[in-house]
Amino acid sequence: LRVAWTGILMRWGRLLAGIVAAIAGVLLATLWIIDTDVGHRWVAERINAARPANGIRVTVGRIDGSLYGAAVLRDVRVRDPEGLVFAAPRAELDWRPFAWLSNRLDIRSLHIPVAILAKLPRPRPTGRNTPLLPDFDILIGDLSVDRLTVAPRVTGVLRSGRLKGIADIRDGRAMVAIDALVQGSDALR
Repeated sequence: LRVAWTGILMRWGRLLAGIVAAIAGVLLATLWIIDTDVGHRWVAERINAARPANGIRVTVGRIDGSLYGAAVLRDVRVRDPEGLVFAAPRAELDWRPFAWLSNRLDIRSLHIPVAILAKLPRPRPTGRNTPLLPDFDILIGDLSVDRLTVAPRVTGVLRSGRLKGIADIRDGRAMVAIDALVQGSDALR
């Protein structure tokens, strides 16, 4: 009787180990597929399909590199209900996506060589009384825009500028350091 129970337990143990291995294999395969061209297209489609209630939309033309670390986002655009707000042909993103598991957006660096600020955003009123800061932590270790074209709808005349900064937003508190300059207009420190 003891030998029979041992055999049954060993079979159930092997079956359970096989199920765990199969689930782990499917999970690893999924993570691998997401970081291929097909997965990058799927992620870009999900970003482009988002329709927030406030009308602010972000679109990405293509994602190169790795979704799990250093990625290059091509043709990034931000629109509000009235049209284009911001556009960048290339944005180099170094981030830690698994930090999201601990309710944190961890961006090590976001470098944008060239961008245009077409106008200031005008979100659609949602009627909801929500806090300004999100309920998750945001860490931006290094943000830079080397050449920012500021359209006449923002400053009255076409101007150029640059921006460099860091941000740490957590527990309803934002600590932000920005060094920005718009030629012939304003400087922000």
